[in-house]
Amino acid sequence: MNLVEIFVEENCAACETVLEILESLSAELPIVKRIYHRGTDRREFQSRGVTILPATFINHQLAFYGEFSIRDFHRQLLRLRRRS
Repeated sequence: MNLVEIFVEENCAACETVLEILESLSAELPIVKRIYHRGTDRREFQSRGVTILPATFINHQLAFYGEFSIRDFHRQLLRLRRRS
């Protein structure tokens, strides 16, 4: 199971796109999603040094800043598996 953490803020079109992509991926991949909002999860933002949104971490490693495609996500998963 992969942990996917997404850092977002309100009124962010790219954040909404990333959340939609991850929602569609969760039907085909075993992932656990955690969503952090800038307004309510400030400590998490500070501890990770997140300033660019959206930011997506896979298994505690920064995977993406900004939008990405489903294909990009699959590539990143493979890359991270090879590292571990």
